[in-house]
Amino acid sequence: MRAICFLNKLWIGLCVCFMVLPLPGCAKHALRHQPAQFNAEVRRDLVSSENVSTFSLPTQHYKLKNGLQVILHHDNRVPYVAVNVWYHVGASNELPHQSGLAHLFEHLMFEGSRNVGQEDYFRLLEAAGATQVNGSTGFSRTNYYEVVPSQELELALWLESDRMGFLLDTLSQDKLDEQRRVVKNERLQRVDNRPYGLAEESAWQSLFGEEHPYYGRVIGSMQALDAATLTDAFDFFQTFYNPSNATLTVAGDFDPETIRKLIKRYFGSLKSADRPNKPLVEVPKLSSEARLYELESLGRLTKVLVHYVTPKLFAAADAECDMISHILTGDRFARLSRALMHDQQLVHSVESYQSSFEHLSVFTVEALVLPGKDPQQDAQAVLDVIDAQIVDLVHRQATAQEIQRAVNVLYTDRLFSLQRLNTRADQLQAYNYYMGTPQGLQADLGRYAQVTPQSMARVVKQYLQPAQRVVLISHVPPIPEQEEQKEPATAL
Repeated sequence: MRAICFLNKLWIGLCVCFMVLPLPGCAKHALRHQPAQFNAEVRRDLVSSENVSTFSLPTQHYKLKNGLQVILHHDNRVPYVAVNVWYHVGASNELPHQSGLAHLFEHLMFEGSRNVGQEDYFRLLEAAGATQVNGSTGFSRTNYYEVVPSQELELALWLESDRMGFLLDTLSQDKLDEQRRVVKNERLQRVDNRPYGLAEESAWQSLFGEEHPYYGRVIGSMQALDAATLTDAFDFFQTFYNPSNATLTVAGDFDPETIRKLIKRYFGSLKSADRPNKPLVEVPKLSSEARLYELESLGRLTKVLVHYVTPKLFAAADAECDMISHILTGDRFARLSRALMHDQQLVHSVESYQSSFEHLSVFTVEALVLPGKDPQQDAQAVLDVIDAQIVDLVHRQATAQEIQRAVNVLYTDRLFSLQRLNTRADQLQAYNYYMGTPQGLQADLGRYAQVTPQSMARVVKQYLQPAQRVVLISHVPPIPEQEEQKEPATAL
């Protein structure tokens, strides 16, 4: 996914996909034809820093006595409502030997509670006409959500409150073992048996030591999943799954006079505990390039992958990295895309993106290299072009046209995503958690209007340097040339 896909980029997690309707993603461009001239003035009037200021997400934000935060966003234009719960716990809260536990527990939350049978959660919501039922795990949060017809709001609130308060009443070894098998199969699909999956994992882990909370990439390892015990699951729930460590967001068509009463009825009596301390996460500092060479057995093209550690979500330079990503590979007019795919025709595809998290971010460039005579030499040629184009942002700084195009696309992508109720609810959750207020839309969008060619050049010089990165070359051995077959001599 490209960095301009805000929600995909911002809260990268692992999903339990059950009843989720497919949503349009960010398509990769075919970058092989001559780019046309672009007039920035054409789109400036569509989405700009001036008219973006008219957008807002009005909310009510309050807290119950047990510590549960509540965010309400009323919008009665369609007869649906999104119920979205964030527990402020993720992979960064795990102990080193527990990688994958947060994601495993996400699965267990769908396995029934005191008043909801093991299969009833989905059965009840499906019968009620729910359009989305899902959950996902990231490094700092685990969320659960459903979008239901307005008249079924009470059902959704009851289901969420029952598992928040009474999940442990029915949690068993059999359920743990069953979901452990599901998660291990998910890892096989996403990592072990996916082209470049294991190589990409190695590159990611090279950024962090084994004790670092980000080392396990949320999915964790097979060994840690096998080692998870029922006691671990009980302790995890009791520590992190309580009202004081959660936020409930309701967005859509509800009765403003009734909603607070319903929330108090279903959540107000739940017992709570002290909110756990946030983990201390150190930002790794690389002083020399780490280069990995991996032999690829599943992919058919050599892959070049480059990781840089960059500032955390919403910190200074995070917006610059988003903009740099777009200027490099955001569309067919982008610098790196043109250089690699059109000018030199070295790669099949190329993309860059900023993966932003609570404690740090990772800026990534990846490319699939077209077959040549020597995989490593071809990969080095691609890497040389990547380096040249990144450095060029210092010496030949971004133009006003490039900046305007990137800002327009970022604004448009962000605002169009708000058409979906649950996306809107999730964005309110993120602003509340990472910014301290659900009213973060204007500050978020305003970051991009402040980016300048000079600020991007400073970010390149400070964070995107060869000595501060991990480079993966996952190469496919060249197919040996077959010797010419000589026809046997014909006897006279």
